[in-house]
Amino acid sequence: MVFISVHADNGGDVIFCSSDDVRFYIRCQDLEYLTEGFPAGDQISSSEVVPLAEKASTLELLFQFTQRNTPLPDLDDVNFKQLMDLAEAAEKYVVHSAIRVCVMRMKDFLDVEHAEEIFNFAARHNGHESLIFAVAPMFVGKELEDVAYIMPADLYIPWSMYREQWLKILSHLTCPLDVFNPNSKKKLWRTRILAAKREIMANPQLIHHLEELIELEKDTRGPKGDDDMNAVLFLWRDGIVEQVKRMRTLKSFVLEHRQRKAVI
Repeated sequence: MVFISVHADNGGDVIFCSSDDVRFYIRCQDLEYLTEGFPAGDQISSSEVVPLAEKASTLELLFQFTQRNTPLPDLDDVNFKQLMDLAEAAEKYVVHSAIRVCVMRMKDFLDVEHAEEIFNFAARHNGHESLIFAVAPMFVGKELEDVAYIMPADLYIPWSMYREQWLKILSHLTCPLDVFNPNSKKKLWRTRILAAKREIMANPQLIHHLEELIELEKDTRGPKGDDDMNAVLFLWRDGIVEQVKRMRTLKSFVLEHRQRKAVI
């Protein structure tokens, strides 16, 4: 095996070895002061090498948060995979400063591609409701059975109510034009509305961009009336847009749920 000594010249009196055989020399007093998950100094001899399950690249970042009187790394150059590996290690070894910085950095990756992994991390580790609230608009389309066993128990009822309002609006995304006397324009609108609904199901955040997904030409608006196709479409779409504007956040449902529980 090949060992590389990292921080060997900093007076470290505890030796850790990564899963890929890199040794880290860390000051025991710093670990006891800044972390809660590493073995205490009196449990480790000065000559003992403590194996850790994480790779050197993760530990190199993590141990930067365990040195007193040194600036914390900002993680600006860390990619998503590296960030999540670091966050899991920080939770495992209870390195509070690293946890805080990781959670802040995760908010730079809030998109459909990373939503599920961020949600799963936040749900597994208590105290990260801000991440769940932030990712909720992207994750609300998930089936309840997919989140029921990872969702914090205190959030299950609020999440169900939050998701229900999204489903109700989604159910209204059906073409409002009558099916009688079909013509090419009606068929085109049904196709466009169905395509918009599919886009929203794939990326729930798009429900807030309904006017762009279902674009209507204002100069074609005819007189209000059931027999005027444009008037019907405008009335239908604008009504759904108003419903979307009234949608409540997950956080509001959570606060209401806790207030109600407090008075029971």
